[in-house]
Amino acid sequence: TPFEPLALHDPPCSFRLLHSEIARPVSCKPGEVVDHFGLCAPCEWDCDMGNGSKPVDYFYEKYMPSRTFECACYCTRFMSAESRARRGHGAQNNRGSSGACASTFVVDDELEQTISVLQSVNMRTAHYTAVEVGSRQGQWVLKAAQLARRAEMGFESVHGRSIELQEEWKRRQARKISMNGLDDVVTLSPQLITAANYPLLVRNLTMRTGSWQPVNHMDWDCQGCEGLLASNESRSLFEENILSLFIAVHSDNHDALWRTYKDYALLDTGKPNYRCDHENAWALQEYRGAQTSDMRGCLRDSPFGPVYYRDGTLRLFNRRLFERLGIRLRLPSCPPWRQG
Repeated sequence: TPFEPLALHDPPCSFRLLHSEIARPVSCKPGEVVDHFGLCAPCEWDCDMGNGSKPVDYFYEKYMPSRTFECACYCTRFMSAESRARRGHGAQNNRGSSGACASTFVVDDELEQTISVLQSVNMRTAHYTAVEVGSRQGQWVLKAAQLARRAEMGFESVHGRSIELQEEWKRRQARKISMNGLDDVVTLSPQLITAANYPLLVRNLTMRTGSWQPVNHMDWDCQGCEGLLASNESRSLFEENILSLFIAVHSDNHDALWRTYKDYALLDTGKPNYRCDHENAWALQEYRGAQTSDMRGCLRDSPFGPVYYRDGTLRLFNRRLFERLGIRLRLPSCPPWRQG
């Protein structure tokens, strides 16, 4: 965590599903970021390279410490001299170390999403299905598919459904799916999810093999439409079909969502909180941890020190469905209802 930049912690137990020997696959090219799941993406998507490249919304490295770290590791040598100097690198054109990056995980508010994906793969179901609603350039459903498709996971089939409407995000995601060889397991769907067609989406996913199978993981990051989930019908769909659900809360729907799913909540970080964005962005751009006093009222304790959760976060696990189906775990000592 950037607020305790020298603090080292043991990783969550689910991280044992990741192996360092595949953390940087040979298919990734110079000028590409490599995440811990082994996914490649162009540096200029998340990193301000100083070469005139433009973000779709904003450069993620300016707000997400884990992306800042990836940009420093893999992309510094490809930045303009001015951009390197602005970051304090001077004339040195390579401050990156891919080996260090592959074995270091920076804690920020995406940690819980990472754990959700890992725990969904930890469950030994016959088939693996994940869906991300509001997937932008392809983040969590691609991570899930990348990990689940590995032969040692033993799934009979793997399917990721990625739902995104915005044209630029769709173009980027199609490229990311292709460059990571996920065309056969991830489907990009430009579909607007509504109260009317959400039940159909769940049915299509659970019946994709011809016989009912649970949805292992759903990541919901549809800004402004979280309220769709805060209904009795949506709760019933979750209870009967979905093992793991992560909701990023961007609107005033937090309280209604909490009331609907509180029996299943492993984590609730409250309502969205962007009032410390300036201090957070300044600290990341300066490449040093923010003083905790600068972020007073914006940080939450975690097992890995204080974390700035920008979006509201609800991480849910359907233990009733898990137990009813008699699902076993790859890591029996790492049950999904524990932290990590």
